[in-house]
Amino acid sequence: MSKEYAMNLKANTFTLTFVPSKDSTVFVNAIEVVSIPNEVFSFQQDAIETMYRLNMGGFSVSPQNDTLHRFWEKDDDYVQDILGAVNVSVDPFSVKSSFDVNSEIAPKQVYATAKALKNEKVSNLTWVFLVNPNFKYILRMHFCDIISRLKHQLYFDVYVNSEAAVKDLDLSALTYDVGVPYFIDFVSKLNPSKNSSDMLTVRIERSKLEEESQNAIMNGLEIMKISNEARSLDGFSSAEAILPNSHSKIRNLVIAFLCSVLVASVFLALICFLYPKKTKGSSGELSLSSSGDYCRIFTLQEIKDATNNFGEESIIGVGGFGKVYMGKLEDGSGTTKVAFKRANPESKQGLTEFQNEIVLLSKLHHRHLVSLIGYSNEEGGEMILAYEYMENGSLSNHLYGPNMKMPPLSWKQRIEICIGAARGLHYLHTGTCHGKIIHRDVKTSNILLDESFVAKVSDFGISRKGPFADKSHVSTAVKGSFGYFDPDYFRTRHLTEKSDVFSFGVVLVEVVCGRPALDHSVETNRMNLARWALSCEENGELYKIIDRSLIGEVKVDSFNKVWEVAKKCLEENRMNRPSMGYVMCSLEHALQLDNNNFNSIVLGATTSDL
Repeated sequence: MSKEYAMNLKANTFTLTFVPSKDSTVFVNAIEVVSIPNEVFSFQQDAIETMYRLNMGGFSVSPQNDTLHRFWEKDDDYVQDILGAVNVSVDPFSVKSSFDVNSEIAPKQVYATAKALKNEKVSNLTWVFLVNPNFKYILRMHFCDIISRLKHQLYFDVYVNSEAAVKDLDLSALTYDVGVPYFIDFVSKLNPSKNSSDMLTVRIERSKLEEESQNAIMNGLEIMKISNEARSLDGFSSAEAILPNSHSKIRNLVIAFLCSVLVASVFLALICFLYPKKTKGSSGELSLSSSGDYCRIFTLQEIKDATNNFGEESIIGVGGFGKVYMGKLEDGSGTTKVAFKRANPESKQGLTEFQNEIVLLSKLHHRHLVSLIGYSNEEGGEMILAYEYMENGSLSNHLYGPNMKMPPLSWKQRIEICIGAARGLHYLHTGTCHGKIIHRDVKTSNILLDESFVAKVSDFGISRKGPFADKSHVSTAVKGSFGYFDPDYFRTRHLTEKSDVFSFGVVLVEVVCGRPALDHSVETNRMNLARWALSCEENGELYKIIDRSLIGEVKVDSFNKVWEVAKKCLEENRMNRPSMGYVMCSLEHALQLDNNNFNSIVLGATTSDL
């Protein structure tokens, strides 16, 4: 099972304490702490617990398709009369942009589906939920008129239990068009009493204002429990009353968190997975690192044992920091593979980069960022970082690496990998509670792939925090990799997140071409891949850039969308480059276009095809 909470933080630290019930024990398998933009929640409660989050009229929406990593359950199990309901849906990319609703509020997949009344004989539709009547609840109702062709054709009422949440709702009057997302927050007023029902109902029905009111719809629904006067989400006892005093013999699990607070109120989403799961990794010291977060410290001997004393056969990569080894850690549940990055004493990257990577990665957690497991830095010893092992290596190895015996990546795989990397970078630029972070070394060799080819951004040795809110850039020495340098940053030494965007544009060109960003083995005019690709387009020869392994597979519209966003990323002036959020959405569009039945690009195609 899992639990999800949002807390209104007013300090830069908070503590999570697990207290066992009588004759019981405490365990937790995973904890995720994710910062939420302030505009997602405008209310000021101490804490809320997510009870239900539904996508009406469609399939479940996975965390991978939500920028805040939320899961949206399909609503069929909660509909009182499913026979009176009909599912409606449109292409998510036909959902129009809204100034008030962005992807942090809800993904477009939610607004692209809806439950509606099946026919004119059905007057209303009801969803039923089990709740604790001793608490109040925030209901966030998501709407998007995807069934009307013209404005002012859809009027309906919404009730929560017997109370009218909104009457005669005309979405187009609020959004000035059809197909535009909108949401309404409503606080239920359940009266705490022994006789209160433990059912909460949400009902939509045709408005009586218009005799010819066509229908009633709902696209999504979130129900969140509000903490009570005792600041509790479970009963009437405060946390202070439950926590044992310092003399108690009860053993608690206490976890402390550090989070930068940039404004007076910050909401954090806390997700605790409480289902039994075998843990990986051998026993070792758990210590508070210099970053202020928990991180395992390995002994040098542990790492030597895991890597066969740094045997040549264990080497899986070489980078600016040093060699990377695959190690195996034994525990009671089996063997766990770990990647150990061992510093080269002669490397230009040293203690600063080593500490920087620990400080950043121990604080960051995202599906598309490589996880730091621990490190070793014994006095007088070596600097070694330990990461989760990525079974399929780097993206560069699959595009043009020395071991090309592996099958080439399909066009769909390439887009999915780029989407994953874009999500990781978008999180760094916008989603952390530690402020904006600029990677500074985005390249295909730093995009790693797990056993399912899920992309994860790695190597944060030269990453740094972005400018404060009142600054446009950070002035700093130029660092990065040749072939990926942002020319604006190189020229002015002004670093912004748009430098990562430029580098990612080069990555997109590599993905299309199947060639490295810089290749000294070819003639001069082809040496710099991005420049050569842009010149091919100028000369009406864009077809020349496509990886030969993709010929006959790539859909025209899908390719054009990827090339379009790559060109925008490669703009000389950083002000003309898009955000990573825009890049991410454009690539998702390209993936959808790839699933459509368009003609494929073939070798020798004319530019009119492109």
